[in-house]
Amino acid sequence: MTAARRAWPFAALALVAPAAAFADSANLADMVDDLQRIQVQIAQGDKASYAAQLNQLKTIGAAIAAAQPETWKDRRQADSLSSISSAADRSSTSRRS
Repeated sequence: MTAARRAWPFAALALVAPAAAFADSANLADMVDDLQRIQVQIAQGDKASYAAQLNQLKTIGAAIAAAQPETWKDRRQADSLSSISSAADRSSTSRRS
């Protein structure tokens, strides 16, 4: 998968994210942890968590778009970006199946 294809979901999320979602990018890793907890709830059958997942993805997209370059020097923040990127890859693959 090309870098452009991997970046597309983040760009799309940043475009649709509400202005209030431009959260402090220092909390990006925590936001990804929260997203993973929401996804566990979805996997356990909690249909109400789908809306929470969408909101969390919008918030993460906005935080990524607003992040300063220094943010990515923190290994935890960079790892959280890798985590969300691989989750997006899995999600797009599962929709094609």
